[in-house]
Amino acid sequence: MRENNVNMERGSTFESAPEFDTWLSENYNKSKGIWVCFYKKSSGIVSITEADLIDTVLCYGWITGPAKKGSDLYVLWWVCPRKDNSSWSKTNIKHAERLIKEKRVKPSGMAEILKAKVNGQWMQG
Repeated sequence: MRENNVNMERGSTFESAPEFDTWLSENYNKSKGIWVCFYKKSSGIVSITEADLIDTVLCYGWITGPAKKGSDLYVLWWVCPRKDNSSWSKTNIKHAERLIKEKRVKPSGMAEILKAKVNGQWMQG
């Protein structure tokens, strides 16, 4: 994570998926969520991509929430732990199944997937 990268206007900036994965591995079980800033390609600033952000949160059993425009250069996206009654979208199910095959899903992510399969939230996608 970049120095001074956390503020109320810009959220947290991660240069790569591995950097965000490191943060999530240390915080997935104690954080209530985080605004992640990712810069548009036109900005010339290196940051995690939308696709990598989604894959990484799914691996830990988290979910992406609303996105909001930060400026012409970046977008903020809320990511947080999945709630017990949270339905899985067809898109996220597809991504999760791919991540399982790639053996990237962490134990916390598998626990959320299994819980969703048991309580029916997986099938509602």
